[in-house]
Amino acid sequence: MPFATARADELTDAQLRASVASLTTLVRSSRPKVVAILGLTAYRQAFGDRKAGPGKQPASLAGAELWVLPNPSGLNAHETPVSLAAAYRAAAVAAGVIGPPETVVSSTALADLARPGGAEQ
Repeated sequence: MPFATARADELTDAQLRASVASLTTLVRSSRPKVVAILGLTAYRQAFGDRKAGPGKQPASLAGAELWVLPNPSGLNAHETPVSLAAAYRAAAVAAGVIGPPETVVSSTALADLARPGGAEQ
C-alpha cells in the first residue's frame, strides 16, 4: 500500500489484493532476499491464504523469502516487545541484515534486562 493504516480493516480486500501485483513488480526489480508483510490479517486477505500463520511462508514472492510478521501497532494486544523483537530478528537473520545470535537468551531474561533495575550486573 502506498500509505500507512493502523488496522487491516481500514483497507478493502480489493485494495489488499491489488497491492500484491505492485509489490511483486517491486520485488522483481529490487531482488531482496526477504520480503516481510506486517500483519497476519492483511497477509491473509492480500494473498488469499486464510490458513497462513506467522513467520516464514512456504511460498516465495518473485524469488524472495516471504515472511509474515506481527504488526507493531499498539492495537496488537497479542504481542509483547520481546515477541516482536524475536519475530523481527528472525526475518533480519534470514535477510542477512544481522547475524544469528551467538547465545540463546530466554524471553524471561530479556524481559528482566528491559525492566528498570532488572538483571543486576
